[in-house]
Amino acid sequence: MKSAFLIDDHIVFRNGLRMMLEAIPGLQVTGESSSTVDLVGVISAARPDIVFMDVHLQKVNCFTLTARLHQLFPDMLIVLMSMFSELGYQVDGKQAGANAILFKPSVGDSLENLLNTLLPGEFNPRVKFLSDL
Repeated sequence: MKSAFLIDDHIVFRNGLRMMLEAIPGLQVTGESSSTVDLVGVISAARPDIVFMDVHLQKVNCFTLTARLHQLFPDMLIVLMSMFSELGYQVDGKQAGANAILFKPSVGDSLENLLNTLLPGEFNPRVKFLSDL
């Protein structure tokens, strides 16, 4: 069983993402946060296999947090999420150590294929893999 941790300040999106993830066999959401308070500590305690993180976090730069998590846990998969498909997010995410960026408008169409690809599986063109940049 693989575990996931969700970081997003929008509860409606976070709850929807949780429902979609928990419908996928072999995946369990073991934690979530809307706050940026001590995220490194919380994630260190949870030790998820994959972290889904909103690009727009309050009080912390998601790319700095991604780099720190990648440094501490190089095997942890990090998927950034954004409403916008700006190239700058993709470049900054890749440099920080993120594995993919998921565009929120296509989450319903892309999520299972993303997980199959990262854990492993097939490529879905609606998901931008930062290794392809």
